[in-house]
Amino acid sequence: MNRPLPRALAAGDAPLVADATKLLVDVFSRDPSWRRHYWYLGAGGIRRRLRRYYARAVATSLAHGRVEVVVENGGAVAVALWEAPGAPRPWARRVAARLGRGPAPGGAVGRRWRLEGIAVHGSARGRGLGGVLLAHGLRSVDRQGAEAELEATTPGSQRLYERHGFVATTPRISPTRPREVHMVRPVRPAQREE
Repeated sequence: MNRPLPRALAAGDAPLVADATKLLVDVFSRDPSWRRHYWYLGAGGIRRRLRRYYARAVATSLAHGRVEVVVENGGAVAVALWEAPGAPRPWARRVAARLGRGPAPGGAVGRRWRLEGIAVHGSARGRGLGGVLLAHGLRSVDRQGAEAELEATTPGSQRLYERHGFVATTPRISPTRPREVHMVRPVRPAQREE
Protein backbone atom coordinates (compact mmCIF):
# COMPACT_ATOMS: atom_id res chain seq x y z
CA MET A 1 0.00 0.00 0.00
CA ASN A 2 1.40 3.40 -0.95
CA ARG A 3 1.37 5.89 1.88
CA PRO A 4 0.90 9.53 0.98
CA LEU A 5 4.02 11.64 1.38
CA PRO A 6 4.04 14.49 3.88
CA ARG A 7 4.25 17.96 2.44
CA ALA A 8 5.33 21.21 4.03
CA LEU A 9 2.78 23.98 4.37
CA ALA A 10 3.37 27.67 3.77
CA ALA A 11 1.44 30.57 5.27
CA GLY A 12 -0.32 31.01 1.90
CA ASP A 13 -1.91 27.54 2.16
CA ALA A 14 -4.76 29.06 4.19
CA PRO A 15 -7.34 26.24 3.82
CA LEU A 16 -4.81 23.54 4.77
CA VAL A 17 -3.41 25.68 7.60
CA ALA A 18 -6.97 25.96 8.95
CA ASP A 19 -7.47 22.18 8.51
CA ALA A 20 -4.21 21.43 10.32
CA THR A 21 -5.08 23.74 13.21
CA LYS A 22 -8.56 22.25 13.56
CA LEU A 23 -7.12 18.73 13.48
CA LEU A 24 -4.70 19.57 16.31
CA VAL A 25 -7.55 21.04 18.37
CA ASP A 26 -9.82 18.04 17.72
CA VAL A 27 -7.16 15.50 18.67
CA PHE A 28 -5.69 17.31 21.67
CA SER A 29 -9.10 18.20 23.13
CA ARG A 30 -9.23 14.50 24.06
CA ASP A 31 -5.60 14.36 25.25
CA PRO A 32 -5.39 13.35 28.93
CA SER A 33 -2.70 15.93 29.66
CA TRP A 34 -4.71 18.91 28.43
CA ARG A 35 -7.87 17.59 30.09
CA ARG A 36 -6.07 17.09 33.41
CA HIS A 37 -4.58 20.59 33.46
CA TYR A 38 -7.67 22.44 32.23
CA TRP A 39 -10.49 20.30 33.65
CA TYR A 40 -12.07 23.37 35.26
CA LEU A 41 -12.74 24.93 31.82
CA GLY A 42 -15.02 22.11 30.71
CA ALA A 43 -14.92 20.61 27.22
CA GLY A 44 -15.89 23.86 25.45
CA GLY A 45 -13.36 25.89 27.40
CA ILE A 46 -10.59 23.42 26.66
CA ARG A 47 -11.37 23.64 22.94
CA ARG A 48 -11.30 27.46 23.07
CA ARG A 49 -7.95 27.37 24.87
CA LEU A 50 -6.58 24.87 22.35
CA ARG A 51 -7.77 26.97 19.39
CA ARG A 52 -5.73 29.92 20.68
CA TYR A 53 -2.75 27.73 21.60
CA TYR A 54 -2.56 25.87 18.30
CA ALA A 55 -3.24 28.97 16.18
CA ARG A 56 -0.11 30.46 17.76
CA ALA A 57 1.85 27.20 17.58
CA VAL A 58 1.04 26.76 13.88
CA ALA A 59 1.99 30.39 13.18
CA THR A 60 5.29 29.93 15.06
CA SER A 61 6.08 26.71 13.19
CA LEU A 62 5.24 28.31 9.84
CA ALA A 63 7.54 31.25 10.59
CA HIS A 64 10.28 29.46 12.53
CA GLY A 65 10.15 25.80 11.62
CA ARG A 66 7.92 23.51 9.60
CA VAL A 67 4.31 22.45 9.44
CA GLU A 68 4.04 19.13 7.64
CA VAL A 69 0.78 17.50 6.63
CA VAL A 70 -0.55 14.42 4.92
CA VAL A 71 -3.39 15.44 2.62
CA GLU A 72 -6.19 13.18 1.42
CA ASN A 73 -9.26 14.27 -0.54
CA GLY A 74 -8.12 17.89 -0.29
CA GLY A 75 -7.91 17.99 3.53
CA ALA A 76 -5.25 17.46 6.19
CA VAL A 77 -5.56 14.02 7.82
CA ALA A 78 -2.25 14.20 9.71
CA VAL A 79 -0.09 17.11 10.86
CA ALA A 80 3.23 17.65 12.61
CA LEU A 81 4.46 20.98 14.01
CA TRP A 82 8.24 21.38 14.18
CA GLU A 83 9.87 24.41 15.80
CA ALA A 84 13.42 25.23 14.74
CA PRO A 85 16.16 25.65 17.33
CA GLY A 86 15.78 29.05 18.97
CA ALA A 87 12.22 29.64 17.71
CA PRO A 88 10.57 32.39 19.75
CA ARG A 89 7.93 31.00 22.09
CA PRO A 90 6.97 33.82 24.48
CA TRP A 91 3.29 32.85 24.27
CA ALA A 92 4.13 29.30 25.42
CA ARG A 93 5.72 30.32 28.72
CA ARG A 94 2.42 30.53 30.57
CA VAL A 95 1.05 27.31 29.08
CA ALA A 96 4.30 25.42 29.65
CA ALA A 97 4.43 26.56 33.26
CA ARG A 98 0.80 25.56 33.75
CA LEU A 99 1.38 22.14 32.22
CA GLY A 100 4.59 21.63 34.19
CA ARG A 101 6.57 21.05 31.01
CA GLY A 102 10.34 20.96 30.93
CA PRO A 103 12.45 23.24 28.77
CA ALA A 104 9.58 24.38 26.55
CA PRO A 105 9.44 28.02 27.74
CA GLY A 106 12.78 29.01 26.23
CA GLY A 107 12.24 27.30 22.91
CA ALA A 108 14.27 24.45 21.54
CA VAL A 109 17.67 24.19 23.20
CA GLY A 110 20.87 24.64 21.20
CA ARG A 111 20.64 22.64 17.99
CA ARG A 112 17.44 20.94 19.07
CA TRP A 113 14.26 20.91 17.01
CA ARG A 114 11.02 20.66 18.97
CA LEU A 115 8.05 18.57 17.88
CA GLU A 116 5.29 20.75 19.30
CA GLY A 117 2.49 18.48 18.19
CA ILE A 118 1.58 15.60 15.95
CA ALA A 119 -2.00 14.56 15.26
CA VAL A 120 -3.82 12.10 13.03
CA HIS A 121 -7.52 12.31 12.17
CA GLY A 122 -9.59 9.51 13.71
CA SER A 123 -10.54 8.16 10.27
CA ALA A 124 -6.85 7.81 9.34
CA ARG A 125 -5.56 6.23 12.56
CA GLY A 126 -3.89 2.86 12.46
CA ARG A 127 -2.39 3.43 9.02
CA GLY A 128 1.04 4.55 10.22
CA LEU A 129 0.64 8.20 9.21
CA GLY A 130 1.94 9.50 12.54
CA GLY A 131 5.06 7.39 12.13
CA VAL A 132 5.44 8.54 8.51
CA LEU A 133 5.26 12.21 9.57
CA LEU A 134 7.64 11.62 12.47
CA ALA A 135 10.22 9.78 10.32
CA HIS A 136 9.98 12.45 7.61
CA GLY A 137 10.62 15.26 10.09
CA LEU A 138 13.46 13.38 11.79
CA ARG A 139 15.26 12.85 8.47
CA SER A 140 15.38 16.63 8.10
CA VAL A 141 16.61 17.02 11.69
CA ASP A 142 19.32 14.41 11.03
CA ARG A 143 20.49 16.18 7.86
CA GLN A 144 21.09 19.26 10.01
CA GLY A 145 23.02 17.33 12.66
CA ALA A 146 20.53 18.37 15.32
CA GLU A 147 18.70 16.79 18.24
CA ALA A 148 14.92 16.67 18.63
CA GLU A 149 12.71 17.04 21.70
CA LEU A 150 9.05 16.63 22.58
CA GLU A 151 6.63 15.76 25.35
CA ALA A 152 4.83 12.43 25.24
CA THR A 153 1.43 12.78 26.88
CA THR A 154 0.33 9.13 26.76
CA PRO A 155 2.09 5.79 27.17
CA GLY A 156 1.17 4.97 23.55
CA SER A 157 2.77 8.12 22.18
CA GLN A 158 5.84 7.48 24.34
CA ARG A 159 6.23 4.03 22.77
CA LEU A 160 5.95 5.52 19.26
CA TYR A 161 8.64 8.08 20.04
CA GLU A 162 10.90 5.44 21.59
CA ARG A 163 10.67 3.42 18.36
CA HIS A 164 12.04 6.50 16.60
CA GLY A 165 14.99 6.87 18.96
CA PHE A 166 13.65 9.26 21.60
CA VAL A 167 14.73 8.71 25.21
CA ALA A 168 12.73 9.84 28.25
CA THR A 169 14.44 12.49 30.35
CA THR A 170 11.66 12.59 32.95
CA PRO A 171 9.94 9.52 34.38
CA ARG A 172 6.27 8.68 33.91
CA ILE A 173 4.84 8.66 37.42
CA SER A 174 2.31 5.92 36.81
CA PRO A 175 1.01 4.10 33.74
CA THR A 176 -2.54 5.04 34.73
CA ARG A 177 -1.96 8.74 35.49
CA PRO A 178 -1.58 11.05 32.52
CA ARG A 179 1.75 12.83 32.89
CA GLU A 180 3.92 14.42 30.29
CA VAL A 181 7.28 12.80 29.67
CA HIS A 182 9.97 15.03 28.19
CA MET A 183 11.93 13.10 25.56
CA VAL A 184 15.05 13.85 23.55
CA ARG A 185 16.43 12.18 20.45
CA PRO A 186 20.21 12.56 20.25
CA VAL A 187 21.98 13.60 17.08
CA ARG A 188 22.08 10.82 14.52
CA PRO A 189 23.93 10.62 11.24
CA ALA A 190 21.69 11.38 8.29
CA GLN A 191 20.45 8.28 6.47
CA ARG A 192 20.33 8.10 2.70
CA GLU A 193 16.82 8.35 1.31
CA GLU A 194 15.60 5.28 -0.54
